[in-house]
Amino acid sequence: MKLCWIILIALCIFGINARPNSEPDNDGGFEPLALQCLRELKKDPTLSAKNCDEIESSLTDDERNCILACMFRRNDPDKKSLYEYLKSQLSTIDNRIQVYRDELLEKLNSCKALVGEGNDCGVMKCIELFKPPFAHWYLQTN
Repeated sequence: MKLCWIILIALCIFGINARPNSEPDNDGGFEPLALQCLRELKKDPTLSAKNCDEIESSLTDDERNCILACMFRRNDPDKKSLYEYLKSQLSTIDNRIQVYRDELLEKLNSCKALVGEGNDCGVMKCIELFKPPFAHWYLQTN
């Protein structure tokens, strides 16, 4: 069930705009974007959304981070790295959470330096999206 919750939360991050680009998946309950990322991660095009609980129980935290990173990457029309995508999103922070902007950028930059350019899974793991300071940004923007 954790994967289902992660996917639900990730969908909130992307908002309604992600849906028009997605076609319904015949597998049922899984969002097509998340299922595509799961199939890519596992290198198994036959994975089905119908066995969500079974799939979730086999995923590591690193794999969950990679799925979220993939969802961000696929949602970005410019296909930037996760670092570049998040950096551009942070530039649009509104006044309610401006106080966190410097802290968010500092964390993002330190993660990029730690894991390297283009390591989207590593950046996602490092920023800890659902813990402060990124949790403040996420909760205020969704």
